[in-house]
Amino acid sequence: DISDSMIDAIGELPKVCEYLHFPLQSGSDRVLRRMKRYYTRARYMEIVAKMRAKKPGMALSTDIIVGFPGETREDFDQTLSALKEVQFDMAFLFKYSVRKVTPAEKLGDDVPKKEKEARHLELLNLQNEITLQRNLASVGQTVEVLVEGPSQSNPDRWAGRTRENKLAVFPQGTAKAGDIVRLKGEEATAYTLRCS
Repeated sequence: DISDSMIDAIGELPKVCEYLHFPLQSGSDRVLRRMKRYYTRARYMEIVAKMRAKKPGMALSTDIIVGFPGETREDFDQTLSALKEVQFDMAFLFKYSVRKVTPAEKLGDDVPKKEKEARHLELLNLQNEITLQRNLASVGQTVEVLVEGPSQSNPDRWAGRTRENKLAVFPQGTAKAGDIVRLKGEEATAYTLRCS
């Protein structure tokens, strides 16, 4: 659903933030066909390249399903390599489970639960490393943050989202929910950017 005109708009309009959720689902063309996805890995990568050429620093998040019926280790390895190639800022990772009245229900559920769990953990560990590296790039930089309110984990600090949809925590100061503030990235984890 991402057209060249949409990519142009994202790249040219200053009000559009540098973040897009762009589901991949699998890095294997064979699995994508079984999922009834009408794109290939090559087409997906082409769109990512256009997007990042038009808007350098563009942050991407994705959805990935592991253990889809018929997924082999080779298919899964292609998903791992896609994560490495794209360098997603965030990924929502799911273990396949049968859903009633869906086309996939007819495919069965032939990937053992233990294998799904192992693949999920392998993807999660890789994505956490990538996310940490992507977040560390903001350390020492000035970032624009939309203030949301008190941090859920520490009410003495406030939280908000950067233009790349990264969670930032910072001292409240005079900021209130809805404000846009400029802060300096001080420390990063795979989940949070601490700012001052």
